[in-house]
Amino acid sequence: PTSWLAPCGVTVPLFVTGVQMVLAGSVAAFAIFVLGVQRRKPLPDGRRDPNAPDLLSWATLKHRILPLGVARCIDIGCGNAALVSVSVALQQVIKALLPVFVSLLSVTVLNKAVSFETWLTMIPIVGGTIAATVGGKVSPSAFGVGLALVSCFARSFKCVLNAKLLQPASSGKGQASDRDGEGTTAKTAPLLPLEILLLEAPTSGLLLLALSVAIEGHHVVANAPNLLRALPINALGGLLMFANQASYITVIQQSSAVS
Repeated sequence: PTSWLAPCGVTVPLFVTGVQMVLAGSVAAFAIFVLGVQRRKPLPDGRRDPNAPDLLSWATLKHRILPLGVARCIDIGCGNAALVSVSVALQQVIKALLPVFVSLLSVTVLNKAVSFETWLTMIPIVGGTIAATVGGKVSPSAFGVGLALVSCFARSFKCVLNAKLLQPASSGKGQASDRDGEGTTAKTAPLLPLEILLLEAPTSGLLLLALSVAIEGHHVVANAPNLLRALPINALGGLLMFANQASYITVIQQSSAVS
């Protein structure tokens, strides 16, 4: 849908993507709080589960969601900027390294071993993508290649951060053990896919809108009438972004970041 906006005279892709992210977060809120999808149930006595993550706390936003939003903005911003100086074919060659980056980050960040068989499966995946783009017009540029690599690494980091949020987290609060009285670290339940989307999408959207104002500046104001006319397309883009990210995070939850 974002590409459909060009015929409407909309030339501010960062701003449009930021708006669609905010809309995707709104759809997640509707799904959770109105439709009850992945809504946490209270304890039998009506109390909130003390192990459930506090979605509205500053600690959750600062330590768990904000890094995810920053990684996503770096991915989108650097990816778009790279296309100014490198071809789409070359960018796809660099993006073929995504499974390699994710595997390396899974080992270093998630402390998860990647099997030898998994490394072997990357050979046809990465090699096939590179081979498919060899015939395309590859325009090398050191600066553009650097931006594309940063974008690829940021996307890999975002994938691994999603996997980390789907694991139980330490709350940092000491609790006494019933068996020997020794202090233990309480564990907070992992975030659910729609909860991650509820918090991350608007955060990334607002960061991207701020970046858009800095980069696209007066073009946003000049595009205002066209943006209003293209509002239905933007709404569709937000809905599709919600579906894309919800399924993406669910795949990570059900399998792994490498998958």
